[in-house]
Amino acid sequence: MIANMEHLKSIYQNFDIRGEYNTELTEAETTKIARALTVLYQAKKVVIGYDYRPSSESLHAALLDGFLLQGADVISLGLLTTPMLYHGAGVHNADVSVMISGSHMAPRFNGLKICVQNVTPIGLDSGLAAVRDLVHASDFPTVDTPGSVEQQSIEKSWRARCQSLVALGAGAPTKVVVDPANMIGILELNTLRQFPELAVTSIYDTYDWSVPHHEANPVKLETMDDLGARVVQDGAAIGIALDGDADRIGIVDEKGQPVPQDVVGALLAEELIARNGGSGTVLYDVRSSKFVAEVVERAGGRAIPWRIGHTYLRRKMPETGAIFALELSGHHFFKEMYNSEGGIYPALLLIEIMRQRALPLSELARAYRPYFHSSEINSSIRSTPDEIYQTLRAEFPDAEFDTIDGLTIKYDTWWCNVRPSANDPVMRLNLEANDQATMTVYRDRVLELIRA
Repeated sequence: MIANMEHLKSIYQNFDIRGEYNTELTEAETTKIARALTVLYQAKKVVIGYDYRPSSESLHAALLDGFLLQGADVISLGLLTTPMLYHGAGVHNADVSVMISGSHMAPRFNGLKICVQNVTPIGLDSGLAAVRDLVHASDFPTVDTPGSVEQQSIEKSWRARCQSLVALGAGAPTKVVVDPANMIGILELNTLRQFPELAVTSIYDTYDWSVPHHEANPVKLETMDDLGARVVQDGAAIGIALDGDADRIGIVDEKGQPVPQDVVGALLAEELIARNGGSGTVLYDVRSSKFVAEVVERAGGRAIPWRIGHTYLRRKMPETGAIFALELSGHHFFKEMYNSEGGIYPALLLIEIMRQRALPLSELARAYRPYFHSSEINSSIRSTPDEIYQTLRAEFPDAEFDTIDGLTIKYDTWWCNVRPSANDPVMRLNLEANDQATMTVYRDRVLELIRA
């Protein structure tokens, strides 16, 4: 039966495929997706894996069926994190790789994160639309010889790779608290514990896909409250939170306070530029503090603002030769990790910086946050995004504008980015100024115009 196109459009998103299991994302559809990927990318070698949620093993079996039916040879890496899957795809030089993951979403949801040659992610405008259309047509060529399957584990290779990229140096062990939120990030506890320079404790470290303590989503700062409290209680130097598939991190300092991800990114960028001989291109999402670009350029690098979303940032990295990219949601992308998220690697690199400079994280972070940021504010809207952009341009005619992602308005003393949500009828505002008073005045003015 040919799938309903409206249904298909609902699950093919900007950055991945995702939907409610068994009503939106089914085994039959997942098998067709595998067949479509094999045909479109002439895939001979495929790497697949899955995260920890109730439907993942069933969808894994359906995905495997589709690839084998269409003649692809599959390496199944089993239960693992998304960054481990990307690492495996790179190690095995896969034509296609698929991670079955619902990330931080509720247990009834699941999804597919897809990469093609050179671990390059595909989104709706870079391959997923073609996959969707072929699934809709269900017109797959007959294959005489089915593919084969091999079960492997990539965890040992992953841990060795992480260990090779950091040098924590001499000194007393750094106390670390980790919160994997009862999800697949639990696997990264052993990655950390291989370092004798770390004293690792953890909370919410048993598998439970119902996530009984909090959502596995560190972008919501309240999900790190318990982590922060435990860091203070233990006298730890840093707390690390992982999202549902462990491709995003959240960080709290020794006082239990969240560290903004553009501050984390600025610290990492500076270190990576130094390692690269005092040069290198860094991409950062358009919501990030302007201090990110200042840090990068001061270190000798080149800073390029870019569109929000892992497919956009990761696809831009090889085009620009970038050594690093950051996103405010907690994604950090590394050239040496196949332009993908490093899982626990950014936290390890941050600990290396802390140990090198012999400074507490709160003190390090303070020096990288000289401006005043509104944080992201969502507003329900009655006008279209284009109408709002027109209003803002008319209100601030002498500003510098760019349209890399939404509309960014720039002045010497303040700037803001206004962009629509990909999923909800809201506009998102991020505004930063040189002082608190200016931030408050223009935040309120821009919000008034957005909501008018």
